[in-house]
Amino acid sequence: MMAINVTQKDAMLKAVIAYCDQATKDNYKMLQFCTLKYDTTGEAWHDGCATAYQKVVEYCESMLGYSGTSMPLEVENQSEDARQEAGNA
Repeated sequence: MMAINVTQKDAMLKAVIAYCDQATKDNYKMLQFCTLKYDTTGEAWHDGCATAYQKVVEYCESMLGYSGTSMPLEVENQSEDARQEAGNA
């Protein structure tokens, strides 16, 4: 799916973030299971996966547009007329 506008792009980025968060949780559960079975051979691999997922999440968060956490809810120096017109639209 190709994003057409900022809202669609942000929705896709949030879907990727949710996927990575879930994959990280699943990865951690698998690591715990392996550790319980005294198998530590895959520990570095699991750590690497967790790091990779986190880097993808950070990158996606940096690309979030208007609905991202870093954008203000209201643009400064916006005139009252422009706000009223936007509210009536």
